[in-house]
Amino acid sequence: MLFRSARSTFQDLISTMPDSDLADRAHLNLGNFLFQVDSKFDEAIAEYQKVYDKGDASPYYQEAIYQLAWAKYKLSRYDEALTLFVQLLDLSERDKADTGKESSYAKDAIRFMAFSFADQAQIAGVPAVRVADAYFKKIGPREYERRVYIQLADVLMRVVEVRDINQRHRFGSAQSCQRRFRRLALGLARFHHAIGSFFVDTSVHGEGRTWRPSASHGAIRPGSGRWAR
Repeated sequence: MLFRSARSTFQDLISTMPDSDLADRAHLNLGNFLFQVDSKFDEAIAEYQKVYDKGDASPYYQEAIYQLAWAKYKLSRYDEALTLFVQLLDLSERDKADTGKESSYAKDAIRFMAFSFADQAQIAGVPAVRVADAYFKKIGPREYERRVYIQLADVLMRVVEVRDINQRHRFGSAQSCQRRFRRLALGLARFHHAIGSFFVDTSVHGEGRTWRPSASHGAIRPGSGRWAR
């Protein structure tokens, strides 16, 4: 009842002032209701898309990117979700360069990029780090790349924690097992990425500077999905 009343109010607002910032806010609110209350992710996407299509002209552009990415993640459309998370994080880096502050959605976007890599790895039956490596090799290095790998290590630790009991007879206590795996997962992820993200200047005397990797590796915030629990 409350949802239907609120939905009607937002729709009236959109009809009355379709080109206003208030209409953008109403589209996002409608999308959030559809996302959270009814789990109608496709319909939520349609609402978020209307704000997203306005680009930077809307003050809610970054929120729309984030919500759109989340809805696509919920539908297991991981490649599309990752593209949007990267777009958001690239904008965040731009804002940080201009204002000294990153987007309020940056930390969650980084975290859920890691979830997406873990989900894709589980489906493909390959290591999650390999999935992340291939993705960053495809799109090119990013300032926030290392942060994604650290979050990926944390996501993978969720699996370790579940397996601790089963491994207790081999590694000792559950606490000891968890500590050992945590050190291993974090150490491997950080070491691997430290190698993969080290760049060298290939320019002459710093002119026409280009960079290449020195190694070949190169709103709504629900906890949901295979890993985001």
